Amino acid sequence: MISLQNIFILLVSFNSRGLPSWINLPHRHVALERDLPISYEIDRFDPARFNDIHALLHAGSSLLYASRVAVGKGTLVIPCGVITFAGNHSLSIAYTNGTVITSGNFEVVWPVVTINTPTRVETFTTDVSFNVGFTRAVCPPKLGSDEGVLQGGENGLPAVWVKLELCKNPDCTESEVRFVHQLESFYTSPVNQITIPCRFWGWPGTYRAAVGVEPSTVSEEAANRNAVIATSRVVQVVWSSDYKILSRESELTSCEGEDSVVVELDYPHCIGTQDKLRLYTNPIKPGAGRPRYLGEERVVPGDKAVVFPCSLFNSSREFSFCFHYVSTSESGRVSRVTDTCSNDLTGSWGSWSSWTECSSTCGQGSRSRFRFCSQEFECRGERVAWEKCQSKSCPTPTTDSTQQISTSTRRPTPSSPCSCGCTYILHTEDSDTSREIHVTSGLCKSAQVSWTLRVPDQRILHLNLSHVRLSCPGLQLSLRDGVLSTDPILVQSGTVNSPVSAVTSSLNVVKLELRSGQQDLLRCFAEFTLNLRITDQETKTVTLYGEAWRVVKQVFGLITPVVVVVLLVLLVLLCTVIMLVDYVVKRAKYTR
Repeated sequence: MISLQNIFILLVSFNSRGLPSWINLPHRHVALERDLPISYEIDRFDPARFNDIHALLHAGSSLLYASRVAVGKGTLVIPCGVITFAGNHSLSIAYTNGTVITSGNFEVVWPVVTINTPTRVETFTTDVSFNVGFTRAVCPPKLGSDEGVLQGGENGLPAVWVKLELCKNPDCTESEVRFVHQLESFYTSPVNQITIPCRFWGWPGTYRAAVGVEPSTVSEEAANRNAVIATSRVVQVVWSSDYKILSRESELTSCEGEDSVVVELDYPHCIGTQDKLRLYTNPIKPGAGRPRYLGEERVVPGDKAVVFPCSLFNSSREFSFCFHYVSTSESGRVSRVTDTCSNDLTGSWGSWSSWTECSSTCGQGSRSRFRFCSQEFECRGERVAWEKCQSKSCPTPTTDSTQQISTSTRRPTPSSPCSCGCTYILHTEDSDTSREIHVTSGLCKSAQVSWTLRVPDQRILHLNLSHVRLSCPGLQLSLRDGVLSTDPILVQSGTVNSPVSAVTSSLNVVKLELRSGQQDLLRCFAEFTLNLRITDQETKTVTLYGEAWRVVKQVFGLITPVVVVVLLVLLVLLCTVIMLVDYVVKRAKYTR
């Protein structure tokens, strides 16, 4: 019996003799993913029109595909790539003169499309790039030159666009389009990278990216329900922390005559051309008056200062001077981003400390230094500075040296569900157990994934990393002794390296880290095998002599150099006394 959830049998027409013809259509079909087989039966046909029976596929009122069919029972296969748009489709079997023998409708949905946008962006700070891609392999659209294919019907193949929307309500049912870009290779490329210039991220709020077809290329009903192919997670855009104003009260109060005051600024790198710095007076004492606008100067992109004439600062001492930085977005919206007043005194920084040690014992790491702000004032700038550092080269795997392979190499089947990182908890009751773990990374949206291996307490791991394949030159695989970023790296591979012996962990947990120089691991993958042996932590047989020697070493380890000097002095004095006593005794003996 055919399941009612998957297909239904349409018995909708009868020929002149009253016996039915039928077709089997699916409830739901995914565009661009597979062929569509359709079974049918044509009974009691008109022999005079035997060669004029065709199957006609429509999307709405547009004819997409036509094929001659045989009478009796049979199966019609509509090739993958004919159906390229979501919405209601219909299939009819009819004579050439338009007489319909049987027909039916079915629903077509879009294939699953992912959009890997970031979750947080600061205004005017950086261009934002993300990928739009299919989660499964799709077939290219059939061309109109293919037999029986009228691609897209009378409207042609729908154009696909990606849009950046600023949400106007929490569920983003109402939005404002800020950026539009056509995906010309949407149907032919599995992944499309989109870059939205930073000037379009100039207003804080909740954004999302949406991929859809141009409504004008499809019917109005279909556009309302199926024009949107996929939407991204929301992106929270916040004001950049780079906006800063630096002014000193002494410069403002001493400004006279035809001189000018230079106000230093800092801001993100891609601000617009309409930003301004406005000057106000603000009453210091309550009830002394209202803030008063004095003037403004345009902020020229690239110039980190603006100049005001001294004539603007001839005000009563009961007022302070306040500077307001006003940002103007690409859409013309205006907002005060930051401000500072002349009575907000600014402190000065002390000298930098020495650099800390490198965070990595081998390969590339990071180090930091710090400084303190003088007195109780607020200082402008960072309190802690970081920089990259390079230690000695890391050891590399011994067996089957790391191979760099072309990105065109076919991706192996990922190690689901651990293809983008997980934790292996290895339980064992034996004192000595061997394991082999084979890992293949999958389509990972982050630029770094990790696999953690943990064994019970009082156990350690003896490891050997082998059969390493890295599909892109920028990939780097590291084996860390522990899970913290400060823990030492045991093995690191990124190129073809010289052999190295197996390594042993000092803890009961190790971490494998895969890093990519790109934004994600969608195009690149890593494949490797980890051979490991789990043993108890090494214990030593302690003899009485060995225990005594251990105690002596501990005692000597606690003695400071000062105590050692004192003991040596006492020893010298003791020897001197013994020699004097011996001299006196012998002299008395021989003088008798």
